[in-house]
Amino acid sequence: MLSGYGIVFNSQEVNFETNRGFLMKQKLLKPAFAAVVLGAAMFAAGSAVAGIANTKHNLGSEGTGTNKTTATGEICVFCHTPHGADTADGVAVPLWNKTLSDPQAFDTYDQLGTSGTSTYDAAQAPIGSVTLACLTCHDGTQAIDNIINAPGSGMYDSTGGGTGGRSDWTWNTDGTVDGTGTLVTASIANLGTDLTNDHPVSMQYGGGGISASNAAGPLRDGDFVLPKKVDGINRWYVDNDFMTNDGSTTDVLDVWDYKLYTRTVTGVDSRGVAFAGEDEPFVECGSCHDPHLETTTFLRISTEAQQGGMSNAGSQICLACHTK
Repeated sequence: MLSGYGIVFNSQEVNFETNRGFLMKQKLLKPAFAAVVLGAAMFAAGSAVAGIANTKHNLGSEGTGTNKTTATGEICVFCHTPHGADTADGVAVPLWNKTLSDPQAFDTYDQLGTSGTSTYDAAQAPIGSVTLACLTCHDGTQAIDNIINAPGSGMYDSTGGGTGGRSDWTWNTDGTVDGTGTLVTASIANLGTDLTNDHPVSMQYGGGGISASNAAGPLRDGDFVLPKKVDGINRWYVDNDFMTNDGSTTDVLDVWDYKLYTRTVTGVDSRGVAFAGEDEPFVECGSCHDPHLETTTFLRISTEAQQGGMSNAGSQICLACHTK
């Protein structure tokens, strides 16, 4: 049984948990510092957290990238809608305007054959909602303009137009999407449904060991940084110390920190590795990426903060969690 999902929304982490209410945004930062810290972080980070308008995720006609459609100047519509969102299988994502993929349709990293060894100690869960949200475009199985509720009156289509998306929408591309707006197979942005050659997602952080009743650990795999827990709720993260000069605040969950997603999974995975059976932290795509950030490949580390302009100079993102 699965319950508890997380998603990145408006450059913040929003925790969604089945049957526990809708938004818990108010609780994500320590209450005494929430408004001050978030405001200071956004001010200090400048344009990096300004939103998606100047990123490749702005696919409307006014987008600054080369992959864009002439059909609409809207920005948010490619992912979100105020009405008629997809809620298939009870997976909570923020007013999602695309058809979600089947969580069971993906081959995951643990199927490479490293399962059960020291390189992969974690239990592997079905793909979680935050990763499914990313994969609605990045698995290459449907067009970017497969959107359920297109701009304008009477444009609702529960299928989003099918795998080819909206048939009357045309695209200007740089070769990474085809004429229908679907990511081409050769594009690195097209992860496909075979995730065995990508960083593992939807698995316990640090091999497991941290959970609601065991917040102090230890982790199964000692080669990971112990995550921090938000006061009062089962919510974990890893501090992004590299970004302290750009608005990240130590010991307070903010936009730059590496997000861990609270899920509750019972039993064992296909390899016999046990889940906690209660709230515990998982790694998902949004742990390292925020689709709203103006950073290189949407990583939670600003391009401007890097010497030489590299978004992961010195492997800062890797070493935030991995103690190598």
